[in-house]
Amino acid sequence: MDNFSTMKDELRNDYNFWREIQSPSQRNCQVGEESTPRSDTHTRRS
Repeated sequence: MDNFSTMKDELRNDYNFWREIQSPSQRNCQVGEESTPRSDTHTRRS
């Protein structure tokens, strides 16, 4: 029983890890596009 639960935990961790890898790539695209103009305005202001 313990072995099975730890195996399930590892699988869940792997799945969460995989999802973390997948989602930032999409998020980074949006964040990257948004953040570059913002940093430009920051440099212009200063």
